[in-house]
Amino acid sequence: MANRLTDTEIWDKEWFQNLEPNHKLLFKFLCDKCDCAGIWEPNYKMATFIIGAQITEKDVLSINSEKEQVQKLNNGKFFISDFISFQQKLNKTTSPYLNPKNNCHKGILKRLIKNNIDTSPYLAPSEGQGSPIEAPKQEYIKLKDVEFVNLTQDDFDKIAEKNGAHGTLRAIMKLENWLAVASTSKAKNARGKHHKDYFKAGSWVWGDEKKNAPPTPADYSGKKQAVTERG
Repeated sequence: MANRLTDTEIWDKEWFQNLEPNHKLLFKFLCDKCDCAGIWEPNYKMATFIIGAQITEKDVLSINSEKEQVQKLNNGKFFISDFISFQQKLNKTTSPYLNPKNNCHKGILKRLIKNNIDTSPYLAPSEGQGSPIEAPKQEYIKLKDVEFVNLTQDDFDKIAEKNGAHGTLRAIMKLENWLAVASTSKAKNARGKHHKDYFKAGSWVWGDEKKNAPPTPADYSGKKQAVTERG
């Protein structure tokens, strides 16, 4: 069972006083049910049962009526803005940063990174205050016949949402072909990198026209087996 600090002064804060009764209880519920980084994965059924009133995403966002207390993340989860600073007692008097050598703080930072939350406000500058924690390696998805293209599941989902799964897979294979057989230093240096930027609008991976061709189209005449569309 996790132990949490409770802000006894929250009752004196005007933004909290102005919340509807159910939303006051909802905010306290979020602070208790979130993880150690202040991230809550929505469970509206549980929230409704505990609070005794119907709770939806709209209710969570209503907590921000005067000041942003809860941020909605791209993955649908919610992040309590001041949770880490309060729970870890981060302030100018003691220390405004998380300690990269502290196992508890490492767990917090890993959760922030996993959910694409900026860690810079919680880490000391690399000079003068110690080095920040080393970010864990990206977890790349594995696609059939794809060896060199590195994308996370979140990358793939966002690209596919905009361009369609079939078109995204074709673009992935086009980049895969180039990375696999191109002999230029640019292609070699691109191997092992995170490749999401290659799939921006206007990139050569989306077209076959000469103006959209990769830097050295003559360097990759070989073709690999096409990726089978998932599903």
